[in-house]
Amino acid sequence: MTAERPTSGLDLDLGLLKRGGLLLLVLLAFVVRLPGLTAQSLWRDEVDALRFSQDSLGTLLSNFSRAGWNGPLYYLLLRNWVALAGQSEFALRYLSLTFGVLGVALLYRLGRSWFSRQVGAVAALLMAASPYMVWYAQEAKMYALLSPLAVGVLYLYRQALERRDGRLWVGVVAGAWALIGLHVMGVLLIPVLLVLLLAWWPLVRGGGQRQAALFLGLCLLPILVALPWAWQMIWRGGNIGHAFVPLPNMIIAMLYAFGRGITSTGGLWPIGLVVFMALAGSLLWPDPNRLIEDVQAALAGRRRTVGELAHVAALWAWLLIPLLGLLAISLRVPMFVDRYLIWIGPAVFVLIARGFGQLRKRMALLASLCLVALLTFNTWAVLAQTNTPIKSDFRGAAAFVRAQRQPGEPILFHISYVRDTFEYYFGPVLPAADGIPTDAQTTPESVAQALRTQLSRPAGDPYPVVWLVLSEPEMWDRRGMTVAWLEANARPELRAQFARVSVVRYRFDRGAW
Repeated sequence: MTAERPTSGLDLDLGLLKRGGLLLLVLLAFVVRLPGLTAQSLWRDEVDALRFSQDSLGTLLSNFSRAGWNGPLYYLLLRNWVALAGQSEFALRYLSLTFGVLGVALLYRLGRSWFSRQVGAVAALLMAASPYMVWYAQEAKMYALLSPLAVGVLYLYRQALERRDGRLWVGVVAGAWALIGLHVMGVLLIPVLLVLLLAWWPLVRGGGQRQAALFLGLCLLPILVALPWAWQMIWRGGNIGHAFVPLPNMIIAMLYAFGRGITSTGGLWPIGLVVFMALAGSLLWPDPNRLIEDVQAALAGRRRTVGELAHVAALWAWLLIPLLGLLAISLRVPMFVDRYLIWIGPAVFVLIARGFGQLRKRMALLASLCLVALLTFNTWAVLAQTNTPIKSDFRGAAAFVRAQRQPGEPILFHISYVRDTFEYYFGPVLPAADGIPTDAQTTPESVAQALRTQLSRPAGDPYPVVWLVLSEPEMWDRRGMTVAWLEANARPELRAQFARVSVVRYRFDRGAW
């Protein structure tokens, strides 16, 4: 029997220090995300999420099999969250903040498991400070939930293959189902899991293949629910409002996202740092000769263990397969939006973290300068996102109209789709009217007739004053026909410009119609 080594005070101190370091990373993620939680006004997608979440339970459940519903599981989750926390801006977005912070802790665990404690810590630090991750942790949508789910599934997947524990496999399947339910593009995680099975094949030798095949098959079940409408849409092809984006542009968009967030802060410098350190994390090895032997063994099928090479390959599969999958779908139905693939970001952070570790062994000063510079750019970008109005400022627009509008004056919403967002801040609007959607065949006469009808009292005489709330008019009226008619037939008395929202009060001269 081997005697156990007594635990020294130093061991306890180191253990507390390590746990304290993770706690500090989680606290940092929370502190970075909290101040800007309500800095931006809610935009129409967030208010839509609130509206959808208040549908009946039957409607919410039926949305899982209806076309056009990207995240039915999120609306179901938000329904229960709103019942608990309320409908304020802070409450709606706090759910995303919570999951954003959780993702930092999970990424630390994955990085530590696949590589080392240092890689896990640096990756978690990068995710905590990432302006892109911060932005979506401050939005009442499903995107902040996607990354922690993807990280959790991939961490459990590696453990399940190695330990062949059915309980771990249940977690993998449940996580994959949840990811697909939260956003339809979560289905692209399934081919990632299949490719990782090849990268980690030594783990399933000797009887694990059947178990892996069974549970990976179960991961596919949610696809069957959406298959009738999804297959029909892809088979027919078409346009759902997104332009086709070629692969190089997709890659550039994702580099911008994970390098500098949603602003242009720092120019190309943060992008260059991300590429440099990610390549360092992919190409630098402690022993190049050992790497060559590992590659030869993998190609010959003689590999018996899963080491850093397989995990670096897994990170690249995590990055590239979803991009290629979305490209393939977009060849039939263009639908690339960078936030749909937010959950590949953690792979970038882990590659950068490994690159920092490998550079540090060779050029410690360069590694430290690169990491400090990247974190500095991140901090700059987070501050810019917090202090600059970026989302449509319906909060400011509603406050302005409330202060200036007289009772009974109608509000014309152009596009009408933004009325729900305006009313979130203003309250119910009566009387209200909708702008006129136009296309290439629409004539000025038809617009004029429709607006006269919209802006007339029930008795038939026109309102003397109308308020115009204008936001994203190009979605309805590229030629600006509604605004042109108002400018030609009424006098603008008051104008106010907010981020992505304009407000104008028009007065009609007597007999102008």
